Amino acid sequence: MLGTHTTGLGLFDGLYSEPIWDTDIYLMILAVNRISTGPDLSEEPKNYSTMHWGSAYFYGDGMSEAIPIMTYPDSGHPATIACRY
Repeated sequence: MLGTHTTGLGLFDGLYSEPIWDTDIYLMILAVNRISTGPDLSEEPKNYSTMHWGSAYFYGDGMSEAIPIMTYPDSGHPATIACRY
């Protein structure tokens, strides 16, 4: 989320949600976008356990140029994205 224009670096021209759960740091499982149109993720596992803080997701106009790398399995919202800067 530090990459958005609203909170720091301005790498992604979009927004992120409020935390989905709490704002604590914890392990969670994220689904890998193995059919990504950007980085080739086809050989990656279906899921990764990863440390997450706040568990917000990306959205907004900037998503038209962003590629979801990992998503929340229960909602499909993008948790990790790739975008051109």
